[in-house]
Amino acid sequence: MARLIPTHVQTVSPRRVFIAIPVPRELRARIKKALERWQWLSVRWLPEHQWHITVVPPFSVTEDTVLALQATLRRIAARTKPFSITLDALTLAPPNRRARMIWASGPILQRVQGLKEEIERECAFEKIVPMSPRSASLHLPHITIARFGEGELSGLEEKTPILQKIV
Repeated sequence: MARLIPTHVQTVSPRRVFIAIPVPRELRARIKKALERWQWLSVRWLPEHQWHITVVPPFSVTEDTVLALQATLRRIAARTKPFSITLDALTLAPPNRRARMIWASGPILQRVQGLKEEIERECAFEKIVPMSPRSASLHLPHITIARFGEGELSGLEEKTPILQKIV
């Protein structure tokens, strides 16, 4: 388990942003250890500095909206108590579709879902950004660790969606 504080916004491109939680050092270390046995896979491993736990998936904003969004997130973070999140497995992802990523993932947590909904409510109230309809789905906490072409690991995918548990 890791103690997390939701304060991270990254700009994907000039007008695409997502809202994420930085990955704590101790969780990074556990994931790196679990990945040691999978380095032989022919996938594009994401650099550790790009790891994050997405709370709200990418959406479009104008440049001047980014500052208002950051101010709203700072207010939400100031009143949000740190909480624990469990990422306990390396999995082929996304679930229920052909794999094209490796995730460190965990169970759906009401606390993360509640935070996501709070952010979306405040952004809608303040007319900062309209959230996309797909963001209304339940959110499975995860960190994207690697990417690959759909079907490239089909042999492994047919055997198991879970590569290993993270301890």
